[in-house]
Amino acid sequence: MKPIRALHALVFLAASVTILLAQPGATPCPTAQPGPSVQSTPPAPSGPEKKTLTEQDKQQVEAELDNLLARYRDKGNWYLGIYFLFAIGAALAGATAGFLMRWDMPERSYKRLATILAFGGSALVIVTTYIDFRANSIANKVAANQIVHLKIQVEKGDIGDTGTILEKEQEIYEGKQATEKVIEPPKK
Repeated sequence: MKPIRALHALVFLAASVTILLAQPGATPCPTAQPGPSVQSTPPAPSGPEKKTLTEQDKQQVEAELDNLLARYRDKGNWYLGIYFLFAIGAALAGATAGFLMRWDMPERSYKRLATILAFGGSALVIVTTYIDFRANSIANKVAANQIVHLKIQVEKGDIGDTGTILEKEQEIYEGKQATEKVIEPPKK
C-alpha cells in the first residue's frame, strides 16, 4: 500500500512542478529565439520615379491586406484561447487530483481517479509546452500589427508598387514563421 501512495505523491508532485515551470514568465526557455523587431521603413523616394497604384489596384491590395489581417488576428486569438484552456484545464486537473487524494477513505478509494486527473493535467502541460500556443499567438498578433502598418503605408501612397507590397507580405510571413513554433512532420 505504501508504494502506491508514494507513486501517487510522485505523480502529483511531478504534475505540480510541470505546471509551475510551464507558467508564462517562469524560467526562460533556453531555445527561445527573439522575435523580429518592427522596423520603420525609410521614406519613399520623392521625385519623378515614385510610382502610384491605380484606384482599382489600391482597393484590391487593401482588400487582400484586410483578409491577411483578419486571418492573422483570428489565428492569434485561437492560439491564445487554446493556451488558456489547456493551462486552466491542467491547473484544475491537478487541484482536483490533490483534493481527491485528501478525501481518500477505506470505504471509497479515489486514488485511480486522482491518478488519471494528475496524468491528464501533466499531459495538457506537456502539449502546451511542446506546441507553445502562447508564442504562436504572439507571432500572429505581431504579424497582424505589421500588416496594419503596411496597409497604412499603402493608403498614404508611400508604397506604389504591387511587387514591393508582395515582398513586404512575404517578409512578414517569414518573420511570423520564424517566431512561431511550428511542428512539422518528419521528413522521409
